[in-house]
Amino acid sequence: MHALIFKFLEKPPVSVLPEFEKAKAQLDIIDKYILTATPTQRERLMNLRCRIAAAKDHIGMNNRFNDPQWTELPDVMQSWARNFTHRVTDISSLGNVMSSQNRFVQLNYLPKEQEVRQPMMINAPLHPVVISAPASTFAGQPAPVTVRVLDSHTYKSVSATLHWRQAGEPNWKSAPMARRVKAIFTLDVPAAGLVEYYLTITDGNSSVRWPVTANRSIINIGKAPVVPQAKPLSVKIDNQTISWKATTGAFWYRIYRSNKPDFKPGPENFVTYVPASMLSFIDGAPGFDGKPLSGNQFYRITAVDKAGNESVASESVNIAARMH
Repeated sequence: MHALIFKFLEKPPVSVLPEFEKAKAQLDIIDKYILTATPTQRERLMNLRCRIAAAKDHIGMNNRFNDPQWTELPDVMQSWARNFTHRVTDISSLGNVMSSQNRFVQLNYLPKEQEVRQPMMINAPLHPVVISAPASTFAGQPAPVTVRVLDSHTYKSVSATLHWRQAGEPNWKSAPMARRVKAIFTLDVPAAGLVEYYLTITDGNSSVRWPVTANRSIINIGKAPVVPQAKPLSVKIDNQTISWKATTGAFWYRIYRSNKPDFKPGPENFVTYVPASMLSFIDGAPGFDGKPLSGNQFYRITAVDKAGNESVASESVNIAARMH
């Protein structure tokens, strides 16, 4: 085990320096020594630098948050977001950090940005955040793309469109994305082979494209055709418990919910999945908007095998006047 001990001794005692200046002094020391460090030390110093730089950016935003200039607000926010996420190295922590960052941006940055822009008669830009963009999937299986749009306008005016094409094709195809709730949209990419796709988001006044610089590709791995799973049978409701008979070859079951009886199961109405050993389900979750469920709720069940092949959906069943 190798230990990296780093003492900030080249400046006056940190207790007499303001927090912002303290961070700047520490970054200057790191920048001085990082060029001569070993590769292992350099990696650890870069992670440390991102942590301190993110703290410096946050302190700077807090110090000027009540009276920032428009010319400085986006730059310092982007610097903080970059340093905030680059300070982690494992994928599990990155997910938690991104969730915290998105929440902070929504609650703090967007309202302040709109406040600063109002005297300029300029609307705040749309901020699309794609959630777990798919990189690969089996041929014939869904590849859902989900985007959350951070916007200071009413979510009802926001819409999203998916554009895709097979690799090598000259023309793009387009389809509107389904609204899962508020400003969260989702759609399965009609994937086959190598597929390129991008998103466009608009609120009626402005629009934005994701990704900004390039088309993102997903790779679908082909495999031999398989016999589709049989759909779950005898789905019924008993005292708000949904139950069904076992399906041969099922590895798990997927559960979908809507307030429409003839709805088509998709990522916009997916609730959860349960293992094959579980043949009943009580929906204790709130609605997709976070509010208690009420009124008529319709459910459909599909069976999925180990390879991820999903059956057609069962007939819908209804739980009436449901409320938590």
